[in-house]
Amino acid sequence: MKKILISLFFALFFCALLVGEASGAERGKMTLNGNMTSLKHGDTVTLTIELNKNPGIKTLRCTVGFDPQVLEFVKAEKTRTLPNFSLDGKEDGILLRWGSDEDTTATGELAHVTLRVKE
Repeated sequence: MKKILISLFFALFFCALLVGEASGAERGKMTLNGNMTSLKHGDTVTLTIELNKNPGIKTLRCTVGFDPQVLEFVKAEKTRTLPNFSLDGKEDGILLRWGSDEDTTATGELAHVTLRVKE
C-alpha cells in the first residue's frame, strides 16, 4: 500500500504544465485526483487529470509517471476540454500532449487514466 501511494505521489509530482511565460504572467495549474484508499492487489484506480487554472496556453505536455513494478497501465480516455489532445500510454507512464496556433483558456478535465495494482 505504501508503494502504491508513493508511486501515485510521484506521478502527481511529475505531472507538469509546460507553458512559455512572459515576465509577470500567471501560471497554470493541473491536478491529478483519484480515490486511492483501500487498494489491494488486482484493484484498479481511475485518476482524473484536470486543468484547473489556465491563463492561456498554446502548448501543453504532461507526463504522469508511475512505478511499473507496482502499477500497470490499463487505459486512458481523453475528454473534450482541449480538441486534438493526444495520450500515449507506456509501461511506466502516460504522456499527454496538445498544441495549437492560438491561445486557449479552456479549463476542466483533460483525461481519465486507469491503472491496476499488480499482484
